[in-house]
Amino acid sequence: MNVIGLDIGTTSISAIVLETDSGEVLETITKSNNCQVENSANSEQIQDAKKILDIVKDVVKYFENKYAPISSIGITGQMHGIVYVNGKGEAVSPLYTWQDVSGELIYKNNRSYCDHIFDKTGYRLSSGFGLVTHFFHSANDSVPIDSVTFCTIGDYVAMQLAGKVTPKMHISNVASLGLYDFRIKDFDKKAIELLKINSEFVPNSVRGYKLLGETKDGVRVSVAIGDNQASFLGSVKSRHSALINIGTGGQISCLSSELIVSEKFEIRPYLEEDFLMVASSLCGGRAYANLEKLFRSVLEMTGIQGESLYNRMGSLMKDFDLRQNTLEVNTLFCGTRANSSERGSINNIGMDNLTPQHLIAGFLKGIVMELYPAFSSFSEHVKIEDIVCSGNAVRHNKALLDLIAEVFKLPVSVPLHSEEAAYGAALYAQRSVNLPLAKLSSTNSLNQP
Repeated sequence: MNVIGLDIGTTSISAIVLETDSGEVLETITKSNNCQVENSANSEQIQDAKKILDIVKDVVKYFENKYAPISSIGITGQMHGIVYVNGKGEAVSPLYTWQDVSGELIYKNNRSYCDHIFDKTGYRLSSGFGLVTHFFHSANDSVPIDSVTFCTIGDYVAMQLAGKVTPKMHISNVASLGLYDFRIKDFDKKAIELLKINSEFVPNSVRGYKLLGETKDGVRVSVAIGDNQASFLGSVKSRHSALINIGTGGQISCLSSELIVSEKFEIRPYLEEDFLMVASSLCGGRAYANLEKLFRSVLEMTGIQGESLYNRMGSLMKDFDLRQNTLEVNTLFCGTRANSSERGSINNIGMDNLTPQHLIAGFLKGIVMELYPAFSSFSEHVKIEDIVCSGNAVRHNKALLDLIAEVFKLPVSVPLHSEEAAYGAALYAQRSVNLPLAKLSSTNSLNQP
């Protein structure tokens, strides 16, 4: 039997087919999520939910034709964002993504929508969280008139594939929308009502390993789960491992059996009773991308139209001593969640280290150091024995892996499979239909870089 795992990301849609007996990934497909919608509101970052669904349906149909029988389909994807649906389960709005900044606009008394939510409920939410977006639209009478509820893009796709008209949201997605009460493992409906939002409008939640329904061909579809939780499930074998993902941003996650509240990191529900301690850097891999852009612009100054320089930058690091007189680069170029106006810096500049190699090394170390304070905080509560690294930035940059090992002073490894979130979604779907997981343990092993 085979399982399909889907990961609906902001810029790409990835899918795998997992053979359940051997644990082998039979095929991986990545499609561009070119579903961005141009609109006049600068605060909105929206995508065409129906177009995303069409891309997913084409991939599923291809896999079903090539790898039948398919036992189940697991789904994950970008969290925080919402799409409004009607009573037939159809999308009646675009997907308002996690990048939506309407919550930062001024609402009343020189206070933003996010500020007002905090004033009324005590919950500190970021713009782009689904209930911030919904509050904005509710306050401005822009909720689609024929909508009956909302959900994440993963929930919408799962609902459509399963032929359901009402979403059921896993708590890993519920929490990503905001106003989540960890005590009852559900939305805090009292807080929602304080914002004069109808609490009956929010979707129902579930936890654990759950099925949503079946496709027209009888393939079982699990409820969608959060992408952070799916990546953790698809990457980490031990409870004592921390997961570092460096892609467009940066993130470090660690499992805890207890609910630990701290201002130093975020706590998220995992799949059943456990929790994830999570900290994110806003810039992450974008810092390295910005450096590559700088190098290309220098070439263009000399009349050379440069192509991608990532391979060349990696080559410069092969024989470079990462500890020698390195530039001290603070990569807070996008600010922090607490202070969006904060900016980065470059220090320890001397006559002998203002070179491309030192810049590359400094930027890489800066990316790693952004995550280290969170690791130190995690270590106060749980035992961490090794680091698992995921994301394209670490897979294609051995120097970055070496720096992670040096900074964290722990063994570092990478998963054998490259689409960790889709892999985790497949594992979740497999567990949801009660297929044995024992034979997958060796396939979820890790390679030393």
